[in-house]
Amino acid sequence: MSIHSIGVIALISNAFILFFSAAASGYPERAYAKWLVLNFLWKHLEPLVHTRSNAETFRVSWERDKPSFDALNHATNSVFNAALKFYRLKRGKGSKAADVSTFFRLKGLHLDFDKFWRGSNNQARPAFGRAWNKFSKQLSAEC
Repeated sequence: MSIHSIGVIALISNAFILFFSAAASGYPERAYAKWLVLNFLWKHLEPLVHTRSNAETFRVSWERDKPSFDALNHATNSVFNAALKFYRLKRGKGSKAADVSTFFRLKGLHLDFDKFWRGSNNQARPAFGRAWNKFSKQLSAEC
């Protein structure tokens, strides 16, 4: 990771983490899925904010509560919904079912989630795609 990348990450990390934490609050199961969802969203967000100017635009847009963040909120909710469906499908059954608090700590879970995301059981993908496209267009227009 370059010094430039670290600077860009530092610039937007507080804004993104605060936004993201707000999306998880009020839903206890979401607290456990938070890091899986954050990892997933960062893979989509990083290309949009990889320059310092785009990162600055992201931060300022968040601080000013620009409309693009409504779309980001919808996209985030879609990923949380998919993550919790993924948990319900993969946790197991009966007495061997994994508790939500331990399930989301499993190593390599992001790889399994990526497979789930691309699969036919994921009904959240179209809603995410629509919301993410709207968010990216609005953020690009603000840049």
